[in-house]
Amino acid sequence: MNEEQQKAAELIRLKARLFDMQEESQGLTEVLSAIAKRVGFTGQSLSALIEAVPEIEVVESE
Repeated sequence: MNEEQQKAAELIRLKARLFDMQEESQGLTEVLSAIAKRVGFTGQSLSALIEAVPEIEVVESE
């Protein structure tokens, strides 16, 4: 494989990774939106959203 073919292959790999990241980002956005709706959050800050979500104590069953 010559240098030009290697660069073309690397570009294809990078585009595939970017596409995967875009899909993952969209999924995370949907989850965060659902959480925001559930707790009645209307702000834009992720840290403020985290603070708006009530803390839930999880009790493990034995």
